[in-house]
Amino acid sequence: RRSGDDASERIRDAPYCLARDIRGIGFATADALAKRLGIDPESKAEEEARQKAESELKRAKAENLMFGS
Repeated sequence: RRSGDDASERIRDAPYCLARDIRGIGFATADALAKRLGIDPESKAEEEARQKAESELKRAKAENLMFGS
């Protein structure tokens, strides 16, 4: 866990860390929070988080096809 006394400040500074660090919180939730916090939707952080989420989704779909889950 990477929480603690500075958790709220860290989330305000980098809301996309939620999708990376907390199981069950995905890109859409982190992106919605980022927008409410005024993070530019064209920011580098948004782009990187979106690309990572898309990559993970493709990997999960491929695994499901491969293993028939």
